[in-house]
Amino acid sequence: MQNWIIVISSFISAGATIALVWIAIVQLGGIKEQIKQDSNQDRRRNTLEACQRFEKDPFIKDAMKRLWNVTVNGTDYTKLTDEYKFEALTLLNYLQSLAIGIKQKVYLEEMVKDFLQERVEKEVKVLIKGESGKGWNATKTLNASYYDNV
Repeated sequence: MQNWIIVISSFISAGATIALVWIAIVQLGGIKEQIKQDSNQDRRRNTLEACQRFEKDPFIKDAMKRLWNVTVNGTDYTKLTDEYKFEALTLLNYLQSLAIGIKQKVYLEEMVKDFLQERVEKEVKVLIKGESGKGWNATKTLNASYYDNV
């Protein structure tokens, strides 16, 4: 009779152990999912803050304002001279920091595109490539003068 009780208690103990292991696995999976969600939320928050710097950062705003004024409200970039090199580099450095953040998975690429794609494309065309576009003129000689001494 005692052997019977030992066998039953062993099965109950084994069943309880299996149940506890299963519960632990389920909870660890839930914790992993929560950490992943928190990480994604942090990336969204970081991306939003980085994108908002484009409109809120005083240095970027001042650089954009000076570039806007000298280019006749952003329509004639042929008027840019070396005098505005600092402003152009300030803006390009900001855009580069976004690109690095995307590459290192700090920022979400789709979110940055939603906020700034048109603006980034224009700044790259104008300040790096020296290309004209719809509604603005630029010149390739500007490109050379900006980056010869950088």
